[in-house]
Amino acid sequence: MLSINDSVAYTTARNQLASLLDRVANNKEIVIISRRNKPDVALIAKEELASLLETLYLLRSPANARELFKAITTSNRIKK
Repeated sequence: MLSINDSVAYTTARNQLASLLDRVANNKEIVIISRRNKPDVALIAKEELASLLETLYLLRSPANARELFKAITTSNRIKK
């Protein structure tokens, strides 16, 4: 499961951008970049964002969500 792993100040993010990007991409982390007097932003790997958006799309329909959760439950029972 994805979680927000860290929060860094904008200046720190700017000064360490390359290593921060590598960390987010390699570790599948989400890092919050804090900005003074402006909304914070999240830095997330492209693949992770695509996965989250696909999940949201699939769960948007209540009927589809029920079928997906039913399939997950069945799959989990079979694994045990």
